[in-house]
Amino acid sequence: MRRRRFLFGVLGSTLCGAEALAAVAAGPDTWLNAVVRHTGDTPALERLGLWLQVAAREPAQRRAAERVVAALRRVQGEDGYLGVYGQGDRLGRSDRGFDEYWGTAELGRGLLELAEAGVRPADEAARHLGSLLLRVPPDQLDRSAGQQHPGSAALLYFLTGMARRTGDPAYRAYLATLPGRIGLPNEKSPFEPGLPPVLQEWGRGGRTAARGLAAMSGMVALARYQEHTLLLRAVRERWSELRKTLPASPTPELLARWARLTADLAGSVPDEELRAELRRLGTLRMDTAPPYTALLQAATRGERR
Repeated sequence: MRRRRFLFGVLGSTLCGAEALAAVAAGPDTWLNAVVRHTGDTPALERLGLWLQVAAREPAQRRAAERVVAALRRVQGEDGYLGVYGQGDRLGRSDRGFDEYWGTAELGRGLLELAEAGVRPADEAARHLGSLLLRVPPDQLDRSAGQQHPGSAALLYFLTGMARRTGDPAYRAYLATLPGRIGLPNEKSPFEPGLPPVLQEWGRGGRTAARGLAAMSGMVALARYQEHTLLLRAVRERWSELRKTLPASPTPELLARWARLTADLAGSVPDEELRAELRRLGTLRMDTAPPYTALLQAATRGERR
């Protein structure tokens, strides 16, 4: 815990307090509206999930988080659905909703972290959402082209977290099938795994790259859940390669998720490497952009759970 607090502190100390406060002040209501009205705005769902992660780390946001989670519970479907699409499009039922899993992954992580922080309605929402995901075939969840569906890897942080939290064997059973479908090992193996092509290079460094970082955080979670040291090493090596070519002026979304992935790797990457990377990130210019600025700033004061 202390290590992760320090890691975020290195980066957060470089951020302007006024900028972070402005990001938090923007509030989650706009993003919440996308869920209430089923607007089809997946990026709004992602931002709402990231904001919940901020709230899980920031005690001052607890009351606001409880209000938002209460609103989510009111609109959560009987089947557990929490998202931005109507019945015919949700969770990959149509091409229109093909990318919703990215938002579901961030929302699920936010609910999980709030539940771990003691927000009981968040635990209820997470359990209902998790039970729904266990009934969604991987091929529907991620309609990416090709035989592998690497985008679903972003959901692994939430799914492995719920497996540990609930002890429900249904999660273990699902996690025995999903990784293989997305090009990851189904179980601990003595053979060197090859990571799917989630993020091999930055490209233009936009949303696609930022989402790839969320997928890599999911891979880290799966490797730890499986106690799969070779898979964890493969993710760490990919992180090291990407670190060498991080864009000079990354978008706030990319920078926030890159810092989060770096912290997720704490204990698996030498401390001096993580510290050096976060110091380097602190020298990069980052425009105020909710909730990304807030995610970084909150993590400097709150303890990662």
